[in-house]
Amino acid sequence: MFKNIHKTKLFLTLSASIYFTQAVHAQRATTTIDRNETAYEINELYKQGKWEAGKKIADDVLRKNPEDSDMRMLVGKYYIHRKDYDRARYELVKSLKSAPANVESKHMLVTVETETQRYSSAICYVNELLEVNPYWKGLWRKKIELYRHMGNHVEADRLLKRISQIYPEDSELKKDREYMAEQRYLQVKKEGKLDQSIEAIKKMVDERPLQYWNYTPLIDSYIKAGDFANALVYTERAINQFPASDHFFQKKITILEREQRYAEILSLLDARIKKGQGNQALWKQQYRYFLTESARNARNNDPAALYGKLFAESPKNKEAFNYVFNDLLAKEQYEEALAVLKKHKSHVGSTKQNDMMELMVYKRMGNSSKVVTLTKDFFNKYPGDTELRESFVGISLQEARDNMQDSNVAEAILD
Repeated sequence: MFKNIHKTKLFLTLSASIYFTQAVHAQRATTTIDRNETAYEINELYKQGKWEAGKKIADDVLRKNPEDSDMRMLVGKYYIHRKDYDRARYELVKSLKSAPANVESKHMLVTVETETQRYSSAICYVNELLEVNPYWKGLWRKKIELYRHMGNHVEADRLLKRISQIYPEDSELKKDREYMAEQRYLQVKKEGKLDQSIEAIKKMVDERPLQYWNYTPLIDSYIKAGDFANALVYTERAINQFPASDHFFQKKITILEREQRYAEILSLLDARIKKGQGNQALWKQQYRYFLTESARNARNNDPAALYGKLFAESPKNKEAFNYVFNDLLAKEQYEEALAVLKKHKSHVGSTKQNDMMELMVYKRMGNSSKVVTLTKDFFNKYPGDTELRESFVGISLQEARDNMQDSNVAEAILD
């Protein structure tokens, strides 16, 4: 309850303060051009581009009354138009000596000192104007700009943060914060300061979480720094914001690959393929690739299952075929080995090596009739093979003996 009373009192005090300062500013403003008919006339001539005519009237008044603050201010305005800043400064300072509360003269002096790069002096005049109206957002933005011109980004950032707290929903201030963050990032990146570059781009991501391309330089910077954990964190944030993005999905795959987290990669790719999202041809190609990598990585941890998946996906993959085929032979699963061989041959065609594998399987199975048939077929196909020739000769001699024993002389002679 006491906190609420305190907040109410504070609100009333601030409201009264704002009202008072605005009222004071209004009173001071009406003591210049708006109230002075001659000053109003001169200013209208200036607006019409009749600068010389307007200045002549001001000079005539000053000859009669050299202390006229409004006329000094208007002559100063004339010299600003002419970019004669030294004379403009002289006239405007004289104007303030006669009327220290002349708001227009102070505004013009801010312009003069900014144009002549006397930023500290310009800030002094801004501060005087802020004393009259401390909640003038445009003046705060000008002060921030001046600090940036001076290279004092720390103070500029501090002021921007402070005024943003007063106007949290102001679109101009949001743009200022975004622009500031971007410029700071580009500067530290140019200087090669990786840690500062990361902090700057992080601020940009926090300021604009829906800005698509802000995430990429941050993720890349973390990767460059070897901080894959944070690279993955911001990649996942990007995917949450832009779930349909193939770009950030691929970034995640790349980071996981560096850490050889193949099980996660395969799970992600499988889900992407099943949902039909993104570049399906690429995901399927990568799925086969990472199956291979995963199997290689798991050679000492029963890779048979992974090579089996890889062979099912790509039957012509020689590495996967060799592993699955030899694994089945070792387990004496000959029928399965023949089925795998047949599937592989249907994709890569018949080769001598594959034919010899088939013959070997039947030999291990003890299927003599099939061994005889294949030996004859393959000898006709590869007559220069020494081993096949020896096997063929042995089979022929055995068949001749068998025929002799059966009194089938004619067949024995033919054999």
